Amino acid sequence: MPSVRRKSLVAGAVLTAALALGALPEAVGSSSPTTLNPIPAGAFQSVHLSVLSEGPIVTVNPPDPMAESASHLEPAAILIEPGSMESGLTRPTVTQTQSAAIAVRITVSKPAVAVASRPSVKPVVKRIVKATIPVKKPAASPRVARQVLHGLASWYDNGTTAMRLPRGTHIRICGERSCVNRVVTDWGPASWLPGRVVDLMPSDFVAVTGLQLGAGLANVTVYIY
Repeated sequence: MPSVRRKSLVAGAVLTAALALGALPEAVGSSSPTTLNPIPAGAFQSVHLSVLSEGPIVTVNPPDPMAESASHLEPAAILIEPGSMESGLTRPTVTQTQSAAIAVRITVSKPAVAVASRPSVKPVVKRIVKATIPVKKPAASPRVARQVLHGLASWYDNGTTAMRLPRGTHIRICGERSCVNRVVTDWGPASWLPGRVVDLMPSDFVAVTGLQLGAGLANVTVYIY
């Protein structure tokens, strides 16, 4: 009797053998290295971002003057180091006369003394006495202030005298009790405080106004040199 086998069974066995051979790993070193090809220039293109070049123009307003600090500098302020300020005032030149020696001739006459045996007369003695006459020096001319301010004075415990003037400016502050001479070493009071012209040290406030520190403010006159 002849062998009878279905063709599909034979084909399945052949396909199974082929898949098994294809799944086996290749021998080491049998494959060539892969070559990296450069990216062609046509793959790149320009991108235009309208956000960077176009858009509304933003206008920035100037700072609010009410937000300025008490120690800001004006555009025309002049910075002067302490002790290097030169006064713009000049004093008249006065020529002082030196003391002169005046020769005074004084004649002293003594009466003759009678002697019993022989009268004699002593010669007249002339003495020259130099007298020095002091020359009175003219009084120095008073210092003239270039500006006078009237307003309120406050105090704060910072150890400085503050005005809205360049540092190093010489001033004289006068109140109800006395006056003090000081040099501006700080900037203040704040420009939005009405009527305030100077911030004093606590000791100067009491000495000038005669008030206690609890008063806070007092009227003063400031002479600027």
